[in-house]
Amino acid sequence: MSAIPLQIPPLEVLNNTIGALEAGGMVACLLMGVVTTQAYYYYSKFPNDHIRLKLMVAFIWFCELGHSICISHAIYIITVISWSDPRILLLPPKTLPTAIFFSALSTQLVQNFLAYRIKGVGGSWTLTTISWLLSLVRSVMAIISFAAGVNMVSLDDYLKQWKWSIMATIIIGVMNDLLIALSLIWVLLQQRNTTVSKSTTAIIDTLIRWTLQTGLLTSLGGILMMILFLAMPHNFIWLCVFTFLAKLYSNSLMAALNGRDSLRERSGIVVELYPTTGYPGNSTLSERTRSSNRQYVESETRHTGMEGKASASDSQGDVGRTTANIVISQEVNIS
Repeated sequence: MSAIPLQIPPLEVLNNTIGALEAGGMVACLLMGVVTTQAYYYYSKFPNDHIRLKLMVAFIWFCELGHSICISHAIYIITVISWSDPRILLLPPKTLPTAIFFSALSTQLVQNFLAYRIKGVGGSWTLTTISWLLSLVRSVMAIISFAAGVNMVSLDDYLKQWKWSIMATIIIGVMNDLLIALSLIWVLLQQRNTTVSKSTTAIIDTLIRWTLQTGLLTSLGGILMMILFLAMPHNFIWLCVFTFLAKLYSNSLMAALNGRDSLRERSGIVVELYPTTGYPGNSTLSERTRSSNRQYVESETRHTGMEGKASASDSQGDVGRTTANIVISQEVNIS
């Protein structure tokens, strides 16, 4: 007796599974290209950054590469190798849950780094530490989901048994994103209310706008993924968001690093940092501003209508020092 041929699922099923996964994979590949471009720009524009910062960028890029390879491999197996076997939808390739591992590594590193910015712009260690703890718990939940996914016997059983870990990963990630974004905005608004310099206000407004854009983008991505997972856990539509969510984090970090050029051009101040010990940002600062003849002058500040020597006791340089301090704060968080 000949074997009964396997039936190809209806088109609607394919749209909600393979179609969703392919759509997310294409977006992920696009964002991988953006991450690569930003990484190249970073290394070419900031060759003097501390080695720890350079290694962090390289590590994140390799995590994103591993994530992209896993997603692409899973899509290839589903759509090419097993294109006529509908059982592949019940037990996806192991590279699909393996992508969770790479996204957990890159996301934690990005969140830890962005959380340090809270302290860097004048916030408290308390908020930064809370964010670090949330990021750690999120990574633990993600690794649990990864380990269970690699050993699953069916996707349906996996989702029933480990739904809690997936939900915890998503919810904690969204909470941490909002904590980082709102804390940064709160600290920056406090600094904005204490300055009278228009140039300083413009810089702070730019930082607030960047924080809103990056923080809300990752938060909305996580919220969308959570809604789709709760509403349609048995198709791949929620996985569509998962395939590129980690790359939103990486691009946010790269944008923060590469945005320093824009801040320097707007403020007319160049700040060089020479990190010594500790986490990126725990550094000894050597502040220098570029004078009109393109030479560096130690501790010189520039503000509207005058240039003067800045010192701790020089009250005439308050406006210039305020502008410098804001730029220094932004450089501390990302250098």
